[in-house]
Amino acid sequence: MATGSSALLPGEEITVCCDTLTNLVSHSFIAQPVFNTPDSFLLGECNDTRYGTLKAEILTQFACPINAVYPDSSELDSVCLFMYYRAWHGDGQAPLRINAYLMDKEALYYDSLYYSDIDINRYVSYVHPQNSALMRPRIISAQNVPDSTGTSDYYYILSARLKDEVARKLFYTRDFSSQEAFTQAFKGLYITTDYGSSTILYVSDISLACYFHYTYKERETDTEYISLPDTRIFPANSEVRQINRFEYPDAEQLRHNLCQVRDTNYILSPANIYTTINIPTKAMRECIGQNVGEKRPYINLASLMIDVLNYPNTELDPHYDDWAHPASTMMLIKQSEFNRFFAENDLPDDSYAICSSMTTAVDSNDVYWNYYHFDLSTIFSEQLRDSASQTDTLQMILVPVQLGYTTSSSSSSEQTISSVRIEQAVTATEIRSTLATDLPMDIELVYSGFDVNIIK
Repeated sequence: MATGSSALLPGEEITVCCDTLTNLVSHSFIAQPVFNTPDSFLLGECNDTRYGTLKAEILTQFACPINAVYPDSSELDSVCLFMYYRAWHGDGQAPLRINAYLMDKEALYYDSLYYSDIDINRYVSYVHPQNSALMRPRIISAQNVPDSTGTSDYYYILSARLKDEVARKLFYTRDFSSQEAFTQAFKGLYITTDYGSSTILYVSDISLACYFHYTYKERETDTEYISLPDTRIFPANSEVRQINRFEYPDAEQLRHNLCQVRDTNYILSPANIYTTINIPTKAMRECIGQNVGEKRPYINLASLMIDVLNYPNTELDPHYDDWAHPASTMMLIKQSEFNRFFAENDLPDDSYAICSSMTTAVDSNDVYWNYYHFDLSTIFSEQLRDSASQTDTLQMILVPVQLGYTTSSSSSSEQTISSVRIEQAVTATEIRSTLATDLPMDIELVYSGFDVNIIK
């Protein structure tokens, strides 16, 4: 009795092939600013001889307590701006001067899409220290503003008192019937820095605290009034709009400089400098067709390894301190889907967008190396079978991202991706290009050919 492959008739054998797709083309480029939906913020300025200058600023609204009222006889004491951060990028001892301005022109709208290069002049009338919303600019060094939040998590707290006229504007904005009504009356603050080029803060939370007092009689028969202090908090939370604005004045010169490097491609955030990879899918289809003939092709594996070149080995160099480290998570996405994906807050799908965390491995010589790994088999299968999707060249973009997760109610160990945002932390990822003289970027293919009659 015949078993295994001996039971197959001539022509019914499964063809299995391996190939290496080598004629890829990769290059760094500056992408157009994307829609800005931060859940944390960068604030400050940093200058680097290789990657240029990055300045980060914040525009934010503040949430009002819906239907709240102040007690009768309330009188304003002061209003303070609070910003909380856990970490910073750059020199923690360098001075940084922080200022804020009242947004007094247009309001931000919650459902509108805003870019990271938003025009400040549309929202603030006059940006000059004499027009500051603060009683005085706050000068700090990131490492020397310590204060504990009283929880197990440690935060640095930066506080600054607002000018009395700005404080009164917030205090006497009493329309708490809706967030929209409150926002039209108090549009928010533009927070920036006007001195210091060595530090960027990673700000996690922003709020305004309105301090006031009021008087009341403890009993109607009393002649003396009791004065009590109170506080109302206006947070910059998910109920209102915030924008992290990035200015990168050296971007064009940086792009020119980076593109002169043959062996390396660059992916920088939040500079919107990414790497595009052009894959010759027509040549791939022709190669597979020649090898499997009339059989139905199936892509078993399309492995793309992206070697990271600038990750430090902290065991060998524990004092390593670079301008920016590589992104922890990278997404490979079809260029045609890039803008739609982030505008619609989409989630990864193997047919057009794949995420990979950076992995560290050790070779036989105990040498550490780091990489991202992507399996393009689903995308390539579509290129083989769907004539409407077929292209001569498939253009993909490597972009650093932050992933949000939800935990399964049935198992705390099961997590699914719930959100994808473009990385807004300061990162610089150097990868081996398709033109590298040593181990250039390529794709390892494993594919099969099946007799059509067998798989019907």
